[in-house]
Amino acid sequence: MKKTSVFCFLLLILVNLSSIAQNNDLYVVDFFNRTTDSLAPVPVHSNTSATTSFYRGNYNNTFIDLPLEWPSPLICDVTIPFTKKTLATNLGPVTSFPARASVSLGSKYNGSFHFGNCSGIMIGDKYVLTAKHCYNFDYPPVIPSTGSLDSAYVVPAYTNGTIIPGLNPVRIKKLYYPKKYNGSSSDLALLELETPLGNTTGWIGMGFNNDDSFFTQHLFHKFCTPLQSLLNDYPFNGDTMYYSYGKINTLIDLQQSVYSPPFMGIQAYFGCGVGIGESGSSLFYTNNTDSITTYGVLTFANNYYHTRITAENFYAFANIISGSVTAINDPDKEHLLIFPNPSSGWLYIKTSTGFTNADLMVYDLNGKNVLKKQMAGNNTINITSLAPGIYLLTLRIKGQLYSRKFIKK
Repeated sequence: MKKTSVFCFLLLILVNLSSIAQNNDLYVVDFFNRTTDSLAPVPVHSNTSATTSFYRGNYNNTFIDLPLEWPSPLICDVTIPFTKKTLATNLGPVTSFPARASVSLGSKYNGSFHFGNCSGIMIGDKYVLTAKHCYNFDYPPVIPSTGSLDSAYVVPAYTNGTIIPGLNPVRIKKLYYPKKYNGSSSDLALLELETPLGNTTGWIGMGFNNDDSFFTQHLFHKFCTPLQSLLNDYPFNGDTMYYSYGKINTLIDLQQSVYSPPFMGIQAYFGCGVGIGESGSSLFYTNNTDSITTYGVLTFANNYYHTRITAENFYAFANIISGSVTAINDPDKEHLLIFPNPSSGWLYIKTSTGFTNADLMVYDLNGKNVLKKQMAGNNTINITSLAPGIYLLTLRIKGQLYSRKFIKK
């Protein structure tokens, strides 16, 4: 069943001020300028979980409700808690969110596009999460002496080899990946696109959670564009999107394994339709209302191992995408107070640290900025001009972002 309302749920909450520097520096490859660089480590905050926001995009107002019950009639095997792959079109049009946020990675040569090399998903207006091993750069990266780097593309909602009008391929501008990557561990990559494709497709959140029970107690979902079945048991050819979902039954802890960071997987899933070309595809959680978040990307076909996003990975990537409309959700909500809430006229704003100058923004649930103000020496705002509804207020003070939801009566 599809919902016919555009919905942007920007939950921007203050990042815990208690933090320590971590070894989460990144390599950067600029495809356009053929240069390499690195980004210094960023603080990793002490909270045990966090996510970035999601946005449903403006391509259309259709939304696919994903299955939230188990067991499923599509189950691959009674001993495997994950479904076999099915055509994404069986759920609904791939032009609906979140299917359209799934992208296929490829390139353009001899005037034609070729996709299906790997999969990824939009996690910001111009950012894609995928696997590092999809791009063959050393560590540190070395730019090849020959060949073109500016012909790498992503395409959303790719099915039946068709590029859908309005969902056109976009060039990849930059690649970011952890310096800790060594061929298998920390197999995560962030792609920066030339133009903000996510404004059209929408994007899902990115998150981490240190509580293992979160992963064993919830269902997780996947869209991907496989190129070839490893067992030749599925007709994959790289031009069609597939869907599967189920439960994670394997967690490899960092402290007990040579793997770094931890992996999450589905044991014995190899015979259920694993294919070349789905590397980099996400395992994401959703409740079909106010949460849709990826927690890792596919690295190994064996036991369907996905590199799990850690706090170090999360904050390194979130530091990059925070320059877009995506921002960090954090469980700590005590640093910003708004009252009265609900309100019909004025809001009083108070922070735990106080402020004399701040940049204030108010967004509606479609992500539209409806109020912008420089706060200088005052702590009240007039909201009488806003229509009744739910809004998100963000307050930036000396580079720190605070936020709260409020209701206009």
